[in-house]
Amino acid sequence: MCEAAVTLVNPVGHPRNEDPIKEVAWPVDLSHKTVILIDNTKPKADLILELFAGAIQEHFPGVRVIHRRKSGAVSPAPFLHELNGMADLAINAVAD
Repeated sequence: MCEAAVTLVNPVGHPRNEDPIKEVAWPVDLSHKTVILIDNTKPKADLILELFAGAIQEHFPGVRVIHRRKSGAVSPAPFLHELNGMADLAINAVAD
């Protein structure tokens, strides 16, 4: 178990009653690992991935982040075969 904590941010654009930010323990040490962030082109997906990339780079030394963007939300991601085996973690952002 890793000592770092990850901040979860509620991406909803209007105020809510509950606290939108929570600190949670991250169960995996991503130091010196490779993370692929896939943007599906939906509105705000790029912002969510940008926040995530910044957080993991702040907490895990030497983490390598690879950004990829699909051509459209319902389009296939032809680059997946190219990335196969390159990453320890892949995250696909879906947002609106």
